Order: sequence, then structure tokens, then C-alpha cells
Amino acid sequence: MKVTQAILSLLGAASLQMSCADQASELKAGRDIRSFQKLEDGSYAVVCKDGLTETVSEAALLSNKVCQFDKYPYVLKSVQTTFLFSEDGEQDNCLLNKDEVLRFGTQDQPLSVNEEHFLVPLPLDALSECTLTKALVLKSHVQLGRHVGSQIVWDQDAPEAGVSALFADPETVTSANAGALKLGPVTDIIPLSSGWILAGDSRSNKLVKINAITGKVSEEYQLTVAPGRMVLDEATGIVTIATRSANRLVRINLLTKSMETLALPMPAVDLAVAGQGQLFVTGNKDSFQGQILLLGRDGKVLKDWKTDRTPSALAYDKVSKNLFVFAGQLQRYTFDDTTAELTAQEKVDAGNVALLVLSPDGRQLAAPAGGGNGNGYSVFDFNPQNLKEKNGEWNVGAYPSGAAFFTKKDLFAAHNRETIKIFSKTTHALIKDIPIRIQDCSYGDAKGMAVSRQENLVFVVSQCGFDRDSGTVFWAKLD
Repeated sequence: MKVTQAILSLLGAASLQMSCADQASELKAGRDIRSFQKLEDGSYAVVCKDGLTETVSEAALLSNKVCQFDKYPYVLKSVQTTFLFSEDGEQDNCLLNKDEVLRFGTQDQPLSVNEEHFLVPLPLDALSECTLTKALVLKSHVQLGRHVGSQIVWDQDAPEAGVSALFADPETVTSANAGALKLGPVTDIIPLSSGWILAGDSRSNKLVKINAITGKVSEEYQLTVAPGRMVLDEATGIVTIATRSANRLVRINLLTKSMETLALPMPAVDLAVAGQGQLFVTGNKDSFQGQILLLGRDGKVLKDWKTDRTPSALAYDKVSKNLFVFAGQLQRYTFDDTTAELTAQEKVDAGNVALLVLSPDGRQLAAPAGGGNGNGYSVFDFNPQNLKEKNGEWNVGAYPSGAAFFTKKDLFAAHNRETIKIFSKTTHALIKDIPIRIQDCSYGDAKGMAVSRQENLVFVVSQCGFDRDSGTVFWAKLD
């Protein structure tokens, strides 16, 4: 098969005329059909490009209502760039180099036997599709959809670049708008794709890759101590986990599945990715002072700074090189990445801040506090370049506990332990209320919050029980 033919086929611009019998010479098979044969009863035996076979009527064949992804309903499309991925098999008709070898977990999948694998550089506005059940996405800017009848619904979370993604079977796709995943005491989560999250469980001392909607677990990493806050370095695929009860960090490479432990001079409280593989870490230096550390790519301490109080929350903007710290007050530092120096710029009162959330474009900073940032239970929209200025405020109600900015949509999410509130990022107007309904979670303490990568799900993390011995991840779909 020629590369040109592959492009036309993938873009749906060509139909293949196959004459497997004289009676079928005028029939045209669609782009997902490999061959067909007329049977004695007048029906047709169809072989689809994914290797599946179907027996259909002539009317179905003429209208191309065949090979409709009954077993493989998911599709990917590229939006702005070329992408590479592979189904866990040989007959996937996807965009790959012939003789390419990709790694899924610990197993290599040689693809040299498939003559239909090509690397196709697509124009910026081109759209290509491919069926899959398991994929390793090597480039970003892809979107995941699902066949519903003859239509494609582009409402799924896209797999993240560089991470193997396993998609649920059609029967596991839920129509529910909200639900709660019961786990051990969850300390933090990192959203991945298609409802998948990384969750820290302090009862089993594990990092778990689990689907919040279906409850399916695909990976587990056993730790020696309880996990705390977590951050993902998108550039390296490395998750770093704080362990508040021990002087160490744990780093897990999601690509190689390797895990290592890094020694620290104190237990870590919060983390922020600094760029170039570096990391900011906060913790207690002693009973009277806090500390900020800068760790290098090798995990060694490059620099440390003392603070008057323990910094409980961090956020860093790689563009402006502003480091935001809450240590009794909301503080802004500028970081010189050539000399590794921090320079204090300003500090303002912000209440009892639980965490710091920076918008993806670095133009907005939220610091949700249980008592609010001002006189009422609102979350200020701080100007990151001048903390004394605010762009407005989001009226969350008692008691603001978590927040998250959307990347592509003009939305900001926050919760007050009882309700998720969806606001406009720019006008601060309330758009939607979503009740947080969690059963069997006495003494519930809802705090952490996240938005899925496709921005169609919001998550709220809660610890339950008087002794915080269990937890839930509440999820809700957005329209």
C-alpha cells in the first residue's frame, strides 16, 4: 500500500472498489473494509481492516453501515500536529513507522509484520482517525472520541503524551453524571485521561493509577511511607511524591516505571515544578523556621532558603519566574534560574490559605482559604504580578477549600465542601452549582480538587472518618 493511499484512506477521502465476486462489482466498500464476498443467501461476508468479520445485507454494504467499531469504538484525531500511537495488536491501520517497536509496560510490541504502518506528517487543519483499545501516545494535541452509531462523540479525555493509555470497553462507559470512588485515605490526585487518575493512598502506602468512574486499577506503586502532595513534571513524565512523615521524596517515572527515593533534610509539605527537571520543596527546618529547597534534576539540593514560618503551599510560574509561597502570608519571590537565587518581592494577608492555584497562562492566582481571602467567603483573583491588586473575586460561600483553573475553557472551579461551583474565569460570574454527594463519609473533609485533561470532568478529594482512615474521590461530568 502506498503512503499516498494510506493518507487518503485515513482522511476518508477515498473508497476502495473491490470485486470479490461478479455480482459485487458495482459495490464500493468504505474505508474501514478490507474485503467482502457475496454468500449464497444474498448476504455479504465482510472483513474489516481491524480483522473482524461481519455478515451484512447488501443494503448495509451499499450504505457503508458495516465495520462500525462494535468492539473498538474509540477513535483519536489529531488537531494541530502529527501523532503516533498503536493499538495493542498488528492490524490497527494507524499512523506508525513500519518496523516501529513501541513499549507497553514491560512488553515490546514489534509492528514489522504490518505493511500498513506509516508515519504521515499531517497539515495543521487535517483530521485523521484510527481505532484502538490500547495506545502509547508519543505526541500531544490529540483528542479522543467514541463511535455512537454512525456519529463520533468527541467527549472523551485525550491520552497524555508519552503515557500508555488503556480505554474502557463500551459496556463500562457510564451515563451517570456524577459518582464517588471509595479508596483509602486519599492524600492527593493527579488527573490523567478518560477518567484515570493517580491517587495517593496513605493507608496502603501506595500510588495507584485508577479509573475514578469505573474503579478499575491498572497500575500500583508500593511506597515505604505514606504519600502526601504530588506533582507531575509534564516534560519528563516524572511524578514526585512528598512523604510528610519522613525526610524523603519518591520519584516515579511513568514512562519507564522506575522508582527512586531522594533524601531530604526535612519532611516535605508541598512541591512545585521549577523547570529543567528542577523542583521547589517546602518543609519545616525546625520548630521555629520553615525552609524552601531547590532540587536539581539528580534530586540533590542545589539551594535552600529559610522562612519565618513553615510554607504550607507553593505555586511557580515558569514564564514570569515568580514563586508564590504561603507562610502565614501570601508571598511572591522572583527566581533567577541562572544564579538559582530567590528575591522576596511582596507579601499580603490572604487568610488561612489551604493551597495555591495558578492559571495556566500565569495571569491569575487563587488562594482558597477556609475563612475566605477577605471579609466574606470569597476567593480573590490575585494579580500574580502585583498581589496587592485583584482582578475580582469568586463568591464560593462557606468554606472555600479547593480550586482549579481550566486551560482551554473560560472556567474556574472551586468548592466549599458541599458544592462545586463553576465560574467564569474572566467575569467571575457563577455558571453552575454541582452538589457534592458522598455517602458513608462521616466527618468528611473535602479539600483537593482537579480538572480532567479534556476538561469534561471535575474531581474533589475527601478524607473520611474521625481518624481519616478512608477516602473518596467525587467526580462530576460537565455539559
